[in-house]
Amino acid sequence: MLTSINEIYAPIPYTNKTANLLLDGKNLIITGGNGCGKTSFIRSIYDFLKNKIDRPNDHNINNLYNTLESYKYHLNNGGRDDVNYNFYSEEIKNIELKIEQLKAIRIETKEKEGETRSLLRFHKALREASITSPIAVPRLSALINEKSHFSNEVDGDDFFENYLVSLKTAQSYAISFDNDHKKAQRIQKWFDKIETDMQELFEDKNLLLTFDSNEGKFYLNQDGKDKFTFQTLSSGHSSILRIYADLIMRVEMWGLTPDSIEGIIFIDEIDAHLHVSLQKQILRFFSHSFPKVQFIVTTHSPFVVTSVTNAIIYDLSTNTKISDVSSYSYGIILQELFGVSPISKVLSDKLEQLQDIIDNINNNNIETANNIIQSLAPLDESMDIHASAFIDYAKMQILKYKKANSQEK
Repeated sequence: MLTSINEIYAPIPYTNKTANLLLDGKNLIITGGNGCGKTSFIRSIYDFLKNKIDRPNDHNINNLYNTLESYKYHLNNGGRDDVNYNFYSEEIKNIELKIEQLKAIRIETKEKEGETRSLLRFHKALREASITSPIAVPRLSALINEKSHFSNEVDGDDFFENYLVSLKTAQSYAISFDNDHKKAQRIQKWFDKIETDMQELFEDKNLLLTFDSNEGKFYLNQDGKDKFTFQTLSSGHSSILRIYADLIMRVEMWGLTPDSIEGIIFIDEIDAHLHVSLQKQILRFFSHSFPKVQFIVTTHSPFVVTSVTNAIIYDLSTNTKISDVSSYSYGIILQELFGVSPISKVLSDKLEQLQDIIDNINNNNIETANNIIQSLAPLDESMDIHASAFIDYAKMQILKYKKANSQEK
């Protein structure tokens, strides 16, 4: 069973360079400029591992060499008149290509003996949850029997709500027919955990996950908003629920727990469609919720980069890696790792003015800094991630200055 990646030695797309990354099972965050090949890079790693699971003999270089020599022997002895001549010729070319590919990319993995199922998933950048609205919900036991062996190629989020409804029905039966209150309490504890996770993902501690028995559907309820379903999520929350629901279903169908499930999950552009506040916590949420899963992600966000401590950060554009940047300021990350892209002249001038003030903040200019930040508020939705990040950084420096001054008084 494949559990994690220890080392990656792989070519960098569109260059003659090679990435050599020692991970030892840690999460990997890949950054880099647009067009540098982040998606191609992680896809090549995923494809390599998937082929290793699906066709293990093709990844044993000694077996390939032995097969190659055998085919060459038959080709030479049989000659062109042999009925298998074309077959051996094509297979020799294929095997030689496989050997060259194995020499070009080397991925050292950690594996667990005695286990046959490996968690290996790739979530593309343009992802949306495909949670089906329940119509005819099967009995819980029937659903588990049907899905207990579902593969990595199947999306687990598809039957997430069906499972919730089946479990809610089983909870009701445990009370009404079996008088089994302990079972009902265990199920309720599970629902409480799901609700807590939803509260964190939606950044709302008052969010409620409720079941409408008349409709046979679940609703998400937030104060001051109309209730909504898993089928009407925003693009950002839909992209998150795609990953979360898929993982939860694997945990449940495979008879595991969130703490025990192991494997590797690739997420392209983990920050896609997410508000800054959620970018700061999404990877931390997944790594804490599923601590034995290794996450390999790409991102454009400095907030994702600084959100976790136990991760390797790798800049594909420059072929450089950093072990931990969680203690770095956003300003340093923006300047050194991402660079601040030019925006509109007016916005750029205001940001430069704000930078000068923050670098020399005092009682005489702090009000000007606040005024600049307030004047930029209407532009928040149209700003790129780097400008928004810098403004958050400036706010943080102002708060630090005010706190330090109040303590002195």
